[in-house]
Amino acid sequence: MIEGLWTIEFTSPIGFGTGVMVLTDRRLLGGDAGYYYSGEYTVNDHHIDGKAEMVRFDRNSLSVFGDMDSFTLDFDGEISEDSIVGVASLADQPELKAEIRCRRKTGL
Repeated sequence: MIEGLWTIEFTSPIGFGTGVMVLTDRRLLGGDAGYYYSGEYTVNDHHIDGKAEMVRFDRNSLSVFGDMDSFTLDFDGEISEDSIVGVASLADQPELKAEIRCRRKTGL
């Protein structure tokens, strides 16, 4: 149910961003126009949580959290049939949050 190719939308008080990610075997890999993502997740019933490293490769790109070369996100959300809705926050500044909306595009 969770493994596959997903799109992701981030909405924070200072910005909006989109990307893609692959979830497989408790591993998350993905990216967008300026950052690549690498992390891990766990699923318990219809709940997902995990941690991802976000690393900028395009010096002109800004994240939904501002001008950062790299950062760690903690995330959690509720899984429905082909979507995940939840919250991501900076691991070292948990008060900085972004809403996340994911849609499953295809299975593996």
